[in-house]
Amino acid sequence: MLLTHILFHEKAQTGMKIKPLNDSILLRPDKDEVVGFSPEVTKAINEKKLIIPDIVRGFISKNAMRGTVIAWGKDCQYEYKEGERIIFARFAGAKVKDKEETLLMIKEYEALAKEEND
Repeated sequence: MLLTHILFHEKAQTGMKIKPLNDSILLRPDKDEVVGFSPEVTKAINEKKLIIPDIVRGFISKNAMRGTVIAWGKDCQYEYKEGERIIFARFAGAKVKDKEETLLMIKEYEALAKEEND
């Protein structure tokens, strides 16, 4: 589902934290540019450290973006860390305005991959 509206969190203006609920992930998206695989991810795929089905590879290379995890809900199935980089679907989630910064709230199923260091 494509959500195009911006959510304004009144308490965020006063310095309170935005806490994702359920299986939502709050992230800081990279600039609004579509990205393919970074050299690091390509290397991980080639070394079989990151397995992505071929049908998904074509989708990701044209319709994916990167972002940095800020917070996640308690019902997320996977473990996330603050500052961790993830790849997510280009048109995923809803924009959340926090002070001067626009963040993105996505559902966990919209996260396509995590970038991991060795």
